[in-house]
Amino acid sequence: MKAFVCITYVIKDEDIPSALVANSNQTQITLVQGCNMTYAPTNSKQVTTLGAEEKRAITVLVTLTNDGKLLPFQSIYKGMTNASLPSKVAKSMTEAYAAGFLFESSKTSSYWSTQETMWHFVDAHLAPHFKAVKVTLGLSDEQRSLWLIDCWSVHRSNEFLTWMAEQRVTIIIIFIPAGLTGLFQPCDVGFQQLFKHSLKLSAHNDTVQEVLTQLKNGI
Repeated sequence: MKAFVCITYVIKDEDIPSALVANSNQTQITLVQGCNMTYAPTNSKQVTTLGAEEKRAITVLVTLTNDGKLLPFQSIYKGMTNASLPSKVAKSMTEAYAAGFLFESSKTSSYWSTQETMWHFVDAHLAPHFKAVKVTLGLSDEQRSLWLIDCWSVHRSNEFLTWMAEQRVTIIIIFIPAGLTGLFQPCDVGFQQLFKHSLKLSAHNDTVQEVLTQLKNGI
């Protein structure tokens, strides 16, 4: 319960309002949303499925504030250049950019967040959101805010923590203790499952509509 005591103490001691408490969490999203259902007879020894072995994925960083605000997503793609990112003219990209979504290449051989992508997220979304909340609530620029993140190596690195301490001095970081995600990670407990389910439904609908269009066109 040390984490709960720490969170409670910081919020009370710094008089942090609900809108200035945020939680961020990375989640893996496969590019091809497979399905775990089949028309194969029950007890079949071999079942052919489509997309079940698909391993290509991206990381999506989601952020929720304690008063229910969902910040724009940041999507991280494996690749050294922006050529690995979705085309700017792809379906729904106009709406995504308008909503403030970030699409970034990791500049590494993986699709996980890096120091650079975390810095960019803080500069592009987290810090500006906290600043806007302070203006709305009539609070001073020195008002502290609280950011809950997990104990991932990038988050706990001296490089990232030093950068935060130098560049974003009003943002207090508290780490979600290992093994307590189910209690202290709001994004994981109340959002990720719904988010992934929504993506799967959207992917299924896109596939259905594309196939129906092709059938109508005689393809």
